[in-house]
Amino acid sequence: MMGSLFNHLWQSTLFAMAAGLLTLAFRRNRAQVRYWLWFSASIKFIIPMAGVMALGGFIHWIRPAKSAAMPAVSITMVRVAEPFVEPAAWAGGPFRPAPWDPVMLTLWTIWLIGFAAIIVMRFRMWRRIQGLLGSSTPFEIPHATIPTSIQVRAVPGLMEPGVIGWLRPVLLVPSDITARLSPEQLKAIVVHEMAHIRRRDNFTSAIHMIVEAVFWFHPLVWWIGTRLVDERERACDEEVLRLGNEPIVYAEGMLQVCKTYLESPLRCVSGVTGSNLQKRVRAILFGSLARDLNFAKKLLLAGAAVCVLALSLVIGMVHASSAQNPPLAFEVASVKPSPANQYVPATVDPQRFHIVITLAGAILWANDFFDRGYKLSGGPEWIDRDYYQFEGRTKAPATTKEMRTMLQTLLADRFKLRLHRESKEMPVYALIVGTSGLKLKTSEATGRAMGVAPGKLMARNATMADLAATLGNMVDRPVLDETGLDAHYDVDMKFDPTLIKPYDGQPIVPPSPDAPSIFIAIQDLGLRLEPRRAAVEILVVDSADKPLPD
Repeated sequence: MMGSLFNHLWQSTLFAMAAGLLTLAFRRNRAQVRYWLWFSASIKFIIPMAGVMALGGFIHWIRPAKSAAMPAVSITMVRVAEPFVEPAAWAGGPFRPAPWDPVMLTLWTIWLIGFAAIIVMRFRMWRRIQGLLGSSTPFEIPHATIPTSIQVRAVPGLMEPGVIGWLRPVLLVPSDITARLSPEQLKAIVVHEMAHIRRRDNFTSAIHMIVEAVFWFHPLVWWIGTRLVDERERACDEEVLRLGNEPIVYAEGMLQVCKTYLESPLRCVSGVTGSNLQKRVRAILFGSLARDLNFAKKLLLAGAAVCVLALSLVIGMVHASSAQNPPLAFEVASVKPSPANQYVPATVDPQRFHIVITLAGAILWANDFFDRGYKLSGGPEWIDRDYYQFEGRTKAPATTKEMRTMLQTLLADRFKLRLHRESKEMPVYALIVGTSGLKLKTSEATGRAMGVAPGKLMARNATMADLAATLGNMVDRPVLDETGLDAHYDVDMKFDPTLIKPYDGQPIVPPSPDAPSIFIAIQDLGLRLEPRRAAVEILVVDSADKPLPD
């Protein structure tokens, strides 16, 4: 659930940022265009992409069974749009509810407190408006055209003119407004309020207030609210001027209202003095009428909408593809603590897998990093300490590569394992050809073999990449093949296993000529292990839990 929530917040944030960039492209156009862009960003916070994603899943479902795999660009789009992964379902016996996470419980409590505080504040403000409405009396504004369906009521006090409600809107005006404004100024102010009613600004403001209450912790939501108020007032200003009212008369009326009356305490009560009044007056007096959208900008808006729709469809299609092609898993599997605390190499039969190893080692084996000298980063300290016995049986014969994938699925299910790969600069050894040249002969063997015993390394028909991977599991750093050789070789090497330690370039005096350091022994083959720093792909453990007993 939390993964879906975080993905939704991330998608809404990206959507709002994209909408903000689009408003820059339309800064010389009418304010209502920018208003609806910002409102779409607000709506995105309460409308998830699940509906369109479901449609994408249906589109994938009706494709032929032998459809091509999803392209890499589609997978990349999904990873960008959904960076947070939901925990895998428990696959080990009867369902056991997960224990309460104290961190998440604290976060939910903080959210509930903030949500309740905002609801209480908004309710109190609304009660104040209802109190004003209850004390109001019918009022008639001379020389102003107001539809008969809209009530005009006068209220005592200093609240500015404003519209309440959206189903049956009521225009509230101060009882002394006719004495404060000239007929022309009052007419322009009324036109502004009628624009709010036609645009249904109170309705859209109420929707955004719900967004603010639910997502009060997100600063971008409050920024969007500010932009909505700014653009809705500018849109009404443009409507006043478009209907032929004099800019100087309208500006003077706005300033008189601002000087005489208080601004409405609620954003869902559309007044006339909201937003940045100084910029609005400047735009009214010196700005030209905003431009309508030309064909190119209409095309830009349509293209943006198509991109959002396409992204949702792609995510749905990829999810459907994953559902139709679930990850490989053992038919029967068990994970048990091993009291011996001793490594037992993997046994991979066509339909059976067995290994005793730490979780760290199991992760490396499952991702084909185990015999390459690579290390893990992150994770709890016990993943390198506690040994587990992993057993699995398959329904049909499986290759070693498939067994690795099945083990990955098992680790994700039983240990709730979450990890990712990243590139990190770290100390390595570069396997290079020595100054005296390579002393190995190409292999004539037909089968490949690699054997390691204490003080011995034997390889038949092995590549330099194979040799580097094996050496990487014997020394203290990963070994990178930088020989540039692609032939296959036979290797026989003897060394002192007690002298496997970092080599600083100085000769290490062996205890006997037959037992040199591994760094000296490799030189007898015409190769060298040269210390360097290089970017290496590593596995980073994000989280892991100890498994529940089977």
